[in-house]
Amino acid sequence: MNRPVLISLGSNLGDRFQFLQQAQTRLSRLLGKPFAVSTIRETAAFGVENHPPYLNQVLGFETTLPARQIFEHCVMVEDQLGRDGKGQLLPRTIDIDLLACGDEIFRHPDLQIPHPSMHLRKFVLEPLEEIMPGWEHPLLGLNAHYLLHKLSSGSDSTDMQSLIE
Repeated sequence: MNRPVLISLGSNLGDRFQFLQQAQTRLSRLLGKPFAVSTIRETAAFGVENHPPYLNQVLGFETTLPARQIFEHCVMVEDQLGRDGKGQLLPRTIDIDLLACGDEIFRHPDLQIPHPSMHLRKFVLEPLEEIMPGWEHPLLGLNAHYLLHKLSSGSDSTDMQSLIE
């Protein structure tokens, strides 16, 4: 059965817009046409200083593919578009994160669904709230609109992190 799959894209090197477009095109070939595409936002690099700003967006797909296969597709597209240093806080041509697969909860050392820090990242929550404000976090039971409001209201990140611990 099809379920919604949420994927975030980010780029802060080279022709950032072109990298987002190429990632969306390649993911569409693998997952089908997205049912939702957020607007593109420019944001400061998260967690580091002196890095170029990012362009970010969130895409919504519907698919029956298992989470592991979707994740492998994301990594393959990153590799095709010149991504270096997965997991490192380095500037990158493209960053593709699998945020959620329906209401699935999956914990493995190299893949956690829902994404373990998506509720702490405004650059994820803003475009997610734009395309699916009622999407509910499977672990928290809170929707995207509420999570963005809580984060935007200045809640301490330790308070937000404690939501899933």
